[in-house]
Amino acid sequence: AWANALPNELVYARPVLGVAYAWALLNQGDIEAGEARLRDAESWVNPVADHALPVETMVVADWEQFQNLPASIVTARCYVAQARGDIPSSIKYGRLALDLLPADDYLRRGPAAALLGLAHWASGQLEEAYLALAKAKVEFQLVGSVSFALSITYGLADIRIAQGRLGDAIAIYEESLQLALAQGEPILRGTADLYLGLGAIYLEQGKLDAAGQYLQQSMTLGEQAALQDWPYRVRVTQARFKESQGDLEGAHKLLNEAERLYFRTPVPNVHPVQALRARLWIRQGSLHRVERWVRDLSLSVDDD
Repeated sequence: AWANALPNELVYARPVLGVAYAWALLNQGDIEAGEARLRDAESWVNPVADHALPVETMVVADWEQFQNLPASIVTARCYVAQARGDIPSSIKYGRLALDLLPADDYLRRGPAAALLGLAHWASGQLEEAYLALAKAKVEFQLVGSVSFALSITYGLADIRIAQGRLGDAIAIYEESLQLALAQGEPILRGTADLYLGLGAIYLEQGKLDAAGQYLQQSMTLGEQAALQDWPYRVRVTQARFKESQGDLEGAHKLLNEAERLYFRTPVPNVHPVQALRARLWIRQGSLHRVERWVRDLSLSVDDD
């Protein structure tokens, strides 16, 4: 919002500001606008690029940050590629970003390492993805970036869930929850997501009372203590909870809300709303709807 209030030519002339603006847009799911800001900044970083403004008009207040722009831009390119499902490009940019960054620059290496881990996850290399994300979490903690460290939790837990290691996933969430609560007030952003994650696992185990309690704790904290995609994910979990109680129509309504709130992030969408809705149709005996969905997407049992 701050950047939106500034004249476009003012932002364009300041590549450090432009990249920060690009990251803000990407984190809100606006991939196209974020990528446009990245291109503007790249035109200053690349000495042979054609500028819309004379190079003398570029404004840099902090030359150290300017020197770090190539790595930041490449990391953002990794984010964009991963969000679009372009896994080869995501891996390429993630490795390039790590090559550009000093080995002891943990704060900037953390996002690149995490994105590389997400790319491995999306390509099905679960253990390799887990190790990359775990390393990124450690690096964030080394520089005291607790919020970033917490944001890694959900990927680590989801990978363990995919591997059938629900007990390990619970331990991952509980460890991060202790870390978050130890920070005191105000409640860290992402804490609501930890309660939501625990609720989803207990739901998976059929422990509805515990699942309901954690889900309620997450909703009580609400968006102010959550990451950007929490509104989407909380409705997906609520829908699964309704399904477990036999309220299939209520589950459908929540999935419809979730679908409207979804936006692209680098995190692999391993449980898309459409597939969850198809499971509900099967429970309701509406197999013709499922068959049509399968045909429309040209799905096959041979697909990855």
